[in-house]
Amino acid sequence: PELLQLAGTLLPQQDIPLLFAQPGVGKSIFAVQIANAVSRGQMVFPEGILVNEAAPMRTGFCDFELLDREFYKRYSDKNSENNTFLFSENFFRIDLNPHFTDYPEGVDIEAFILQEIETRVILHQLEFLVIDNITALISQSASDPSVALRVMAALKRLRIKYGLTLLVLAHTTKQYNKSKTLEMEDMGGASALQNFAPTIFAIGKNYNDDGELYIKQVKGRNGTMFGRDNVIRCEIHKRDGNFLCLDYRGQAREDEMLTALLEMDTQDHLIAAAIDHQNRTGDGLRNTAKAIGWTQSHITLSNRIKSYKQKNGIEYEL
Repeated sequence: PELLQLAGTLLPQQDIPLLFAQPGVGKSIFAVQIANAVSRGQMVFPEGILVNEAAPMRTGFCDFELLDREFYKRYSDKNSENNTFLFSENFFRIDLNPHFTDYPEGVDIEAFILQEIETRVILHQLEFLVIDNITALISQSASDPSVALRVMAALKRLRIKYGLTLLVLAHTTKQYNKSKTLEMEDMGGASALQNFAPTIFAIGKNYNDDGELYIKQVKGRNGTMFGRDNVIRCEIHKRDGNFLCLDYRGQAREDEMLTALLEMDTQDHLIAAAIDHQNRTGDGLRNTAKAIGWTQSHITLSNRIKSYKQKNGIEYEL
């Protein structure tokens, strides 16, 4: 059968898209919004900007982020105990049992959790699965290429074996530069993950409008409909008082969401960010420049780091 779009080009059927954003920006909220729409066969936004061509699908949301009560508060009205959002019977929220701590001796925890997820896919006959987020599936850092590759390979096997569509959430690396566009390298473990994901999209902050966000597609199998020239503007809102979601606010160029690039003599915050990045990661100048969005040469960055350390009494190593 023809493969359909479940949320426009962001979510092709039987694909493994990746969604990344900084902590607290709203990626879990948007992921639940997508899962709810897919479970009902509805559009993610009422305006129809992200088309859903499929009938309702049995949907599993693996929530490794929120406690039950935290999730409930997002989808209820605190002024009325009865005014809670009713999810579809096709929507299954799956989480870790907080009382279970005794893994079998010598067990590979990541393999154990993946096996439990596969059991739920079979039990609930799931067609669409959200993983929130990938760090919950690994016993080491998500930036470790071997671990990330192993997890994504396991998810790909699930996709092929059961004809699943998956959506996997990941964090960004630390954001230093408010004038820098969102790119694939901003995703934690990007180099290891991107080869498994034909579609990658992200949520960023509009630094010129407090509270507004934007959705950008940074990779697509057939191009990026919502790339830097056509990002989706949105804002977090509790629809009908009981459904926390991203509301559509139109479309724009990404550069309208970013702050103006500061002059060289006012970029001390980027130099401090470069030093912080090198201390945390041990990266060389090339990767450091990319991480902070440095637009000058690496030699200039090196000289500015040296000057900054001397000015602030920080020990400098050649």
